[in-house]
Amino acid sequence: MNGAQTETSVREPLAVLRSGLPIVLLTTVLIAGLALANSLRQDPLYQSSANVFIATNSVNSITGTVSLLSTDPQRVLATQAQVAALPEVARSAAEASPVKVSPEAIAGMTQIEPAGDADSLTFTVTASSPKRAQVFADAYARGYVNYREARQVEAQEDLQARIEELREQTDATGEEMAALLRESGGLESGQTGGTSTLGQPASLGGKIQPHPAQDTVLGSVLGLILGIALVFIRDAMNTKMRTAEEVEGRLGIPLLGRIPPLARRSKGYELDVLANPGSMQSEAYRLLATNIELVNLDRGARSIVVTSSLHSEGKSLTTASLGVCFAGRGYRVAIIEADVRRPVLAQIFGIESGAGLADVALGTADLEDALVTIPLSGDEPSARWESALEYGTNGVGPESGELQVLLSGPVPPSPSEFLKSQAVATIISDLSERFDLVLIDTPPILHLSDVPTLMATAPIDCVIASVRLRRIKRRTVDELRRTLESVPVVKLGFFTTGEQGATPSGYGYGYGYGYGRPTPGVKDRRFSRRPKALADGHNS
Repeated sequence: MNGAQTETSVREPLAVLRSGLPIVLLTTVLIAGLALANSLRQDPLYQSSANVFIATNSVNSITGTVSLLSTDPQRVLATQAQVAALPEVARSAAEASPVKVSPEAIAGMTQIEPAGDADSLTFTVTASSPKRAQVFADAYARGYVNYREARQVEAQEDLQARIEELREQTDATGEEMAALLRESGGLESGQTGGTSTLGQPASLGGKIQPHPAQDTVLGSVLGLILGIALVFIRDAMNTKMRTAEEVEGRLGIPLLGRIPPLARRSKGYELDVLANPGSMQSEAYRLLATNIELVNLDRGARSIVVTSSLHSEGKSLTTASLGVCFAGRGYRVAIIEADVRRPVLAQIFGIESGAGLADVALGTADLEDALVTIPLSGDEPSARWESALEYGTNGVGPESGELQVLLSGPVPPSPSEFLKSQAVATIISDLSERFDLVLIDTPPILHLSDVPTLMATAPIDCVIASVRLRRIKRRTVDELRRTLESVPVVKLGFFTTGEQGATPSGYGYGYGYGYGRPTPGVKDRRFSRRPKALADGHNS
């Protein structure tokens, strides 16, 4: 069980991806296409950068001391970046540009940042052509240097005028003169922000957009990731079981067969194994019967419960079809309709309702009288039966097999109490001794106590479950597993219904598969005829 669950946990993500592959491909192509379209709509832009070096370790020429600003060069650079963004600097840059441009335009194109690894400012210009980006980057850097030099010249001239004025004053003190001289020395050394020098001229602008190839690749990666996420989100929100392998991993019992989608005719039910023996559905029923024989080789089980987790999962139609298949192979088969809540076998076989299981249990009818014989040969249905037997027998003639049905009869007041009665157990035991195989059609096993109580009290050898794909949810399958584990009978396996494209062994249908005829006198009997074969261990 644990090994199966581990293998399933590995397969499940791959199965989810396989089922959602169209979504992944569509999302990838869509996002990549949108990225390409957006890239092609972009106007071409180019970038070029110029540097201006700022000497932050200036020495005062008068005092011989290091400027205090040099102790925090990053602060100096951040301050100068703000200075470079002033409108006056933008006007200076516009004047320095050989191409006519307004101060507002060149300021809007330029981004000013301190260089992270050097004492410099970087002027990056984004323009519509590589040449304009180069010209404007050089112009802004030159404009900034010109602005700094002009401000220093103005400050130096103003200070010199103050010194001359101070010298003409007879009452000026020596301390005032020394302060002015120190200020003059600071201006000479660039103490107000360090000296600025143009670095390497800007190169021809490089293209920054569009990049169709790069954008398409990034869009494809994003679309792939988004598509995978959508597939798993869809899988998490849709908890319905979609594959037989997923059900097998959760139930932990073998898969016996895959029944294609069941068709309900306008006139009610119709057995494909009779009406259309060469059909895909008929072949699926025969393969299911064969697999049941194979897994039952060592057990010799003769009473088999056919149940499901929910209603309308095809268990009754499958039970009837299996009865036809086994009878066609020469077995003496009895079908008991234990689904007293919603009986349908009379409609499936096209027989009149009469005395049934409830009447026999109450003693108002004899078992022999309640059993309805389904003719394997006769007047009206013979052609259909013989056609079906041609596909469903191993060469054993119709006279060798037998199929009888015990309908449910009237609905008892308490179906659960009725099914766990000793009278029902006795009926099942009697039929198991008289027939090679007893198939018991029961109600759904979940949410009702009918089936667990029947299997706990009656001589039931094994149980097989019907699971309808794309309808049953994961939590329901988990609940079915827990319920099956709690009943004291052998879990023979399960079969799926409603699986699109289900084919046995990967081969298609429609070829009218038949079975080879055995050696004369040798019958292929896999169900024991010994009456005591099951009585010794029907709950094993």
